[in-house]
Amino acid sequence: MVGENQPFPEIKKGINIHDVILTKYSGKSLEEEKKIFQKKTSQNVMRIRSQFLLIEKEMIKTFDYVEPNNNNLKTNSIRFASIIRESCNLFELVSKEVYINLFEVPAGKQINIFNYLSLDGIWENKSIKSLL
Repeated sequence: MVGENQPFPEIKKGINIHDVILTKYSGKSLEEEKKIFQKKTSQNVMRIRSQFLLIEKEMIKTFDYVEPNNNNLKTNSIRFASIIRESCNLFELVSKEVYINLFEVPAGKQINIFNYLSLDGIWENKSIKSLL
């Protein structure tokens, strides 16, 4: 059992992580196809996808003014700050959605960035850290 101050809870009983984070798909089952279709067309996923596409569109528009190359690494603007903030907000939204689906959240408990740390091991994003 995990202590109250530790951000690494156990996954809910009966939850298959691959139903929450669709990572394993063999392409051989109609049930798998149906589950993936329902997940991809859910209201939450569509909203998240729309937000991602808007952020991506804004980032691409900035390339009209600032070419993405090493000579421009020190370039800054209010728009870049806004894109970073919007991206962070979207990441928090996705993290919260996954966290609530995977873990028990006691009534009245606020979920914060420390809770999202438990997702690092699940998502196995360790390769992202090497890019920073």
